[in-house]
Amino acid sequence: MSTLSKILVVLLVVLAIAHSAVLLAFLSQQQSWKELAQASRAKWERTQESLASARVAHTQLQERLSKANKGLQADLDRTETDLSKAQATITALQLQLGVLTAEKGSLQQELSKLNASLALAQEAQKHAISRLDAARNTASKLAAENAQLETQLSESTANVTSLRAEVRSQKERIYSLQSEIRKVQGLASSRSLPTVASIRSTPVVTAQPIRGRVTDVDMAEKIAQINVGQIAGVAEGTRFIIYHDSEYVGDLAITRVSRDQSLGTILLSSQPVKVGDEVATELK
Repeated sequence: MSTLSKILVVLLVVLAIAHSAVLLAFLSQQQSWKELAQASRAKWERTQESLASARVAHTQLQERLSKANKGLQADLDRTETDLSKAQATITALQLQLGVLTAEKGSLQQELSKLNASLALAQEAQKHAISRLDAARNTASKLAAENAQLETQLSESTANVTSLRAEVRSQKERIYSLQSEIRKVQGLASSRSLPTVASIRSTPVVTAQPIRGRVTDVDMAEKIAQINVGQIAGVAEGTRFIIYHDSEYVGDLAITRVSRDQSLGTILLSSQPVKVGDEVATELK
């Protein structure tokens, strides 16, 4: 056998081996393709089912999204309405803020005035406190003086009480003397007026009896005013007898005379002289 034949045989053997290998590989690969195709089909079927489920879910999601959009639109409308109201409220609040700012300025001015007034009031309070301290010191001094005066008043009251008792005793003596004088006057009236006049004192003699009334009296000063004067013949020193309802009260010695009235000193009064009492230069 030649070399070329050997080479051909070898080549044929090699080709046979290669063809067998390829055939085996093809058969093996075909089996893998079938399995792959079956796996792909199963996967595609699952994918179709998932897609159907996804479509259903998408439809439901679309419905929910639509409802959500409607709700959001309603909320947006309400929000826009609320926003409009809020803007109107903000505008009103801004106006109020402007008014309040103006009022704040006026209040600050008033506050400044009040602070100034407060400062003045505090200063006045300081002066008032100083005056109050001085007044308290004065009050303390006055209290001490008042205590002294009360002591003196107590002493004076005691003295006045004793003096009143003495005055009462003197009045009783005067009343008893007046009673005796009236008795003497009663005796003298049956005899002669000059004797009675000499008993009472020595009044100024007048041509005609003068009569009048008391128009003013001050018992503290023992003076009285009557409604007769120079026209009626009254002169300084004229002595009048004072009567109250025909009852003897006392004597009045004239000390000052004018045209139609006179002023005199009350003497020997047994009771207080009153406005309206009669006066006369002669006995009734």
